[in-house]
Amino acid sequence: MRFIRSTIPVPILFAFIGIMIFGLSDALTGRLLSQLISDVAVAALLSALWGAVMGYLLGWHVVRKSGLPPSATPYDVDAAFIAKKQNTPR
Repeated sequence: MRFIRSTIPVPILFAFIGIMIFGLSDALTGRLLSQLISDVAVAALLSALWGAVMGYLLGWHVVRKSGLPPSATPYDVDAAFIAKKQNTPR
């Protein structure tokens, strides 16, 4: 896990998670795009792509909120949040 956390940028990592969550949930339950598209495989593929876009946008938001470039890794985001937490007066 350290290798993945240290090399893959946060938006890309969130996109992979979105692919798995949206694609698998549509393939198993048929409650996302399978309600609109009759072919299950096409609907699962489109749901996976939709999940990738949503995950990437969420990851991009997390990275931008911490003030880092889009190529920031999860370790960079953790360090930025800790530094921000330590710098805020109480």
